[in-house]
Amino acid sequence: MVAPFEKIFGDTDELRVNEFLLSTDGLEFNEMEISSIVRVSRESIIPILQKLMVWGVLSRSRDTNKYLINQESKFIGIFRNLNNCIIDRMIELGVARWD
Repeated sequence: MVAPFEKIFGDTDELRVNEFLLSTDGLEFNEMEISSIVRVSRESIIPILQKLMVWGVLSRSRDTNKYLINQESKFIGIFRNLNNCIIDRMIELGVARWD
């Protein structure tokens, strides 16, 4: 099934990473784990994660050197709200999939 952001904005590596991480509050992942879960090569995942770090969407755990959502980022609240709005609209339309 296509995830909510992808319904509107398409299927990009950045969106898949963002959507996955939004659903992982408090959990930490290394590059290989994220790359495997979202089906993005390790070579491609590194610049995506770096970009999300620069924008403050992600932070790195000091102890484990893994990535996690930066709960203090203003973007996270906005992304979650947008995701919920898309889901609400899908429900209103009675659409489980938009292929």
